[in-house]
Amino acid sequence: MKLNEENVESVYQEVRAFFKGGVKAVNKTYDQQIDPAKSERVRTRSNAGALFPKVRDEAPTALMLGDVMRDTGNTWGNCYEAASVAASYFKERMPDVKLTIVTASPGDHDWLIVGEDPGKTTVRAFAEVSRDAPVFAVDVWAGICCRVGQYADEFQETMGKWQDAGKRVVTPDGTHQLPVSWGNGVFESQLRSQDPAVPYLSGKLTDRQTVLSAVRDKQEELESLFQSGRDRIAQRMRLIDESPGEFLQQENRRLQSRLSQENEPEESRKEARSRLTLLETDSARYIQEEKELLTELTSEVGALAAERERLRQVQRDRIGLRQSVARPAAEADSLASGSVRSSAHKRSRSPQPPGPQPPGPQPTQPQSASASVQHNQPGDGEPPVKRRRRL
Repeated sequence: MKLNEENVESVYQEVRAFFKGGVKAVNKTYDQQIDPAKSERVRTRSNAGALFPKVRDEAPTALMLGDVMRDTGNTWGNCYEAASVAASYFKERMPDVKLTIVTASPGDHDWLIVGEDPGKTTVRAFAEVSRDAPVFAVDVWAGICCRVGQYADEFQETMGKWQDAGKRVVTPDGTHQLPVSWGNGVFESQLRSQDPAVPYLSGKLTDRQTVLSAVRDKQEELESLFQSGRDRIAQRMRLIDESPGEFLQQENRRLQSRLSQENEPEESRKEARSRLTLLETDSARYIQEEKELLTELTSEVGALAAERERLRQVQRDRIGLRQSVARPAAEADSLASGSVRSSAHKRSRSPQPPGPQPPGPQPTQPQSASASVQHNQPGDGEPPVKRRRRL
């Protein structure tokens, strides 16, 4: 693929399609008061932080991180992970094009530059780059793909649309910020560039298999934790139904223990005192409220389990697509390798030119038919099958 606007947009849409329908970024949400339905939906699907701890320190390079995410079908992560997946796609489609991951700090935002890095130190300075220059900003997290000279305007416009729609940006310290305010911080941040194929200074220089194993281990750990949570809810409900007296005794001990903790936050202590008072004065109501809460939790967990199964199916589909794309290249490799082996085998069986002969008559040896045919095999002397480039 050549570096032009049409091809960059085409690859960008491939990256967007990879993320579509998967686990959402954990640092984008909606204002609970403005759109509670969207806020709840994002809460159940934005599992990047809770479900999959970041593995950027486990991957030697951004390219490897992107490759592993594609190979495992995972869409977890935020802007950096999205930039890594984009780098993986562009490296595959445009292997000779310069790629750069740009980080705004302290704004904490990453995106991909496709083409020669303009070398600007702030986002605002991107506006100085000619809008005709063949260099593009690909910001999958923000949904932006444009020429670098347009990026500042596009980014500002996107943040305004997000804010009008009630969307919020969650910063690393857990603060929910208005997109325009957060975007202004990104604008004023200093930029640093990183080649996605170069190892991080802070990364663990492990190989690809180690990274794959780390991702799969975390997936298994997550599933175990999720199932344990479901089991605890079910056990609590059974205890209330079968042994309400024992349940009340356990609750009394639990609440008393919370009150005795010196480092327990005041709000938590206040809630514990209120629940303990209700337990001691109206145990029937306490049980009823606990059952209602557990029923609600069971429904939420069931919905989350269904969503997780849907995501797993999306993940399986992505892995299958990734393998189907890789298969023709592997078959071409095998065919090329087989051709080379066949030619080498034929050459090894071909008669060797005679060396110096001693004087006197030499015994004649009949030439086999197969040997005479061997010199005329079409495989001998032909170039090996060319390796087909992976699409």
